Amino acid sequence: MKTSLYNNCRPAEVSGRALAFNSFSGALIEVSAEQADFLAGRHSFDPSQVQEKDENLLKDLYRNGFVVDDEVDEFALLKTRHDRAKHSRHQLDITISPTLDCNFGCFYCYQGRMKERMSQQVQDEIIDFIAQHEGLEELKLSWFGGEPLLCLDIIEAMSERIEELSKKMGFTYSAQMTTNGYDLDKERVAILRKCHVDNLQITLDGPPDLHDKRRNLVTRSNGTFWPIIEGIKLLNKAGSTVIIRSNVDKTNIDRVEELIDILADEGLHQNSFYLGQVKPYSEQVKRVSKVFLSKAEMGEHDARVQKYLARKNFKAGADVHFPEPKNTYCSANRTHAYVIDHDGETYKCWAEIGDHSLSLGQLRDLPPPELAEEKMSPCAQRWHDWSPFDEEKGCATCKMLPICMGGCAFSGMTILNNVPECIKFKFNLEETLVKKAAQLRRVPA
Repeated sequence: MKTSLYNNCRPAEVSGRALAFNSFSGALIEVSAEQADFLAGRHSFDPSQVQEKDENLLKDLYRNGFVVDDEVDEFALLKTRHDRAKHSRHQLDITISPTLDCNFGCFYCYQGRMKERMSQQVQDEIIDFIAQHEGLEELKLSWFGGEPLLCLDIIEAMSERIEELSKKMGFTYSAQMTTNGYDLDKERVAILRKCHVDNLQITLDGPPDLHDKRRNLVTRSNGTFWPIIEGIKLLNKAGSTVIIRSNVDKTNIDRVEELIDILADEGLHQNSFYLGQVKPYSEQVKRVSKVFLSKAEMGEHDARVQKYLARKNFKAGADVHFPEPKNTYCSANRTHAYVIDHDGETYKCWAEIGDHSLSLGQLRDLPPPELAEEKMSPCAQRWHDWSPFDEEKGCATCKMLPICMGGCAFSGMTILNNVPECIKFKFNLEETLVKKAAQLRRVPA
């Protein structure tokens, strides 16, 4: 037997103890400091030589992937798992942007505010495209923008057709939405529920005075913070899942706790909350790059915010945001995943939407699903060729690879000039493990 490639060991809060986390299996256990030193190294050993008192521990270590059989090639298994998900035709991920128009004027937005709405022809092409995927088992749909609520009629009409198609073809169908949340009322919430849009991400960038400056209306000076809060309450009451995101940089990161206090006062403890990193997605946004936070800084701030969420009795603080093994970093790494804008142009990532130089081509011109990998456009090939398993990228020897899978490919290829972007857990793993262990012991961190 031998120790796993993917053991990560950190000191525990209990004296003389340590926490061992295996990123391949996702298992977390508490061991002695001596045992942690052994697991953290690369060792082969004869299990028959293990003392009787340690036999049960060895069984636990083996069952949870901390030790493996000598013939096991974990790196090869991880790559197989990744490749299977990357090429699978059983799942189709589609992000639809019915318009790039938006009623907000956020300074970090990378999109142009084109007023056009998705035509009936493009809507028909999307339905036809989904129908081409014979043997489809699962459709994951995301509504994006601009601001998708500006085209709620299109969302309603298309959702009805997609639901009919799912029944006819026998695939499961789920939908989510990224929205600024400003235009929500009881009627719109009811429509979203009918359209199976049960998971929504809404952004609040700080307390009202700060948020209203960063996420302002284009045409009016009305504040946006409190209408969004009321919209979240309506969604919660309807049974929707609302994830609150706060886009942070150096100008607002120190006021996140104030935002959390307000959310707590408004009774929004059950909503998930996380920090989003403002990135230079476009030349326009790059002009303010001096205020951006690094990934290491994000990791430090995230650890601080997670502790505060727990102190304020948030679900997001109690249920530790814990790293889990994944097959790909995101859907953009998969062959059968597409972002479609109002014009019918297709992309791999929502960060590229609206930039026709990065388009895969018009939806109607894409090859059929069975030929998607044989007849790739240059832009599609660029995404297809990005791999965390290339030795020159440095990911291949990293113990975090199973939970990272190379990080955000768009950031790696575009922002960092073909250098992978490490995830925040690389910088706050110790705090995360300690907090998770405390949760498992039912002791506040």
